[in-house]
Amino acid sequence: MSLMFRLAFVATLVAVSSCSPANKVGEAKADKTYNKKVDAKAEFERLEPKVDILFVVDNSRSMQKHQTNMAVNIGKFLDSFVRTSKADFHMGVTTTDTETTWSECCGRLVGKPAFLNRTTPNLEIELGSRIQAVGVDGIGYERMFDPVYAAFSEPNLSSVNKSFLRADAHLALIFITDAEDQSVTTSAQTLKDFLRKLKGPRQLVLSYGAIVPSNVSNCPRDEFTTPLQLEYFLSLSPSAGSNVFSLCDAQFGEKLADLGRDLVARIGSYFPLARTPQVETIEVTFGSQKIPSDKRVGWTFDAERNAVRLGPDLVLSKQPQGTEVRVKYIAIE
Repeated sequence: MSLMFRLAFVATLVAVSSCSPANKVGEAKADKTYNKKVDAKAEFERLEPKVDILFVVDNSRSMQKHQTNMAVNIGKFLDSFVRTSKADFHMGVTTTDTETTWSECCGRLVGKPAFLNRTTPNLEIELGSRIQAVGVDGIGYERMFDPVYAAFSEPNLSSVNKSFLRADAHLALIFITDAEDQSVTTSAQTLKDFLRKLKGPRQLVLSYGAIVPSNVSNCPRDEFTTPLQLEYFLSLSPSAGSNVFSLCDAQFGEKLADLGRDLVARIGSYFPLARTPQVETIEVTFGSQKIPSDKRVGWTFDAERNAVRLGPDLVLSKQPQGTEVRVKYIAIE
């Protein structure tokens, strides 16, 4: 059974008297002030996996065949991501151009409306056409980091790119380029720090690259420069190790499908919590199935990101349709 299901969070309110032995100084108690919108009957908050996906497409002259290949195979990505999950997604396209005067440069999203979602008619055709619409007349100094920084900064953030980025969603960056990053103002470390601040301590940022990796010799590189800075940035992603493949890979379509599957697994098995829990009070259930605390076949708690992670080998039992995974815990005041 797919791990793309809803997570329900239950913060248990515990009533204790002021003279109770359990109410000791310094002891974490249940948070009685938690007032987020909850289901009136079940007293839980419904959370669905969300992700905002930004395709950063190289629009220099050497990219025409690669853009076409990407557009032709984008359906395989959508098959493995959109059609196998219930994720709430936004998809946008921008370019590596930061100097051309045309409207779709400098971190601005291509097309109108600015981004696509699950309700977009003919999603495959629309996404493919936007990837090719960037063209190949951009500047020859490909910049991957500067446009991302600009996309999520003012004035773009609250104007042309308004509503694309959501505070409670993962952010996935997909770079498509045959070059090394040549950004003027943003380094790999600067972008990492910027995104960490933007998304908060939960670090909901994933990155992928359809590039010409350093260890590939059968695929031409623009400017003949190995993408060391771009590879360094990609190595900082939680998806590192499975997030880079060659533009010239004979199985390019299947690699895109793998990217979609990796995205499904990561956003569908990782759930940030609304409050900080007392870890020993966490209980995770799926209907009548009690999920154990186990790295592989159960759940673990990621303290740095204040999130519950479901193990890669977890098997969910057969339950009535609509059954949700629930995380119940006592919140720390």
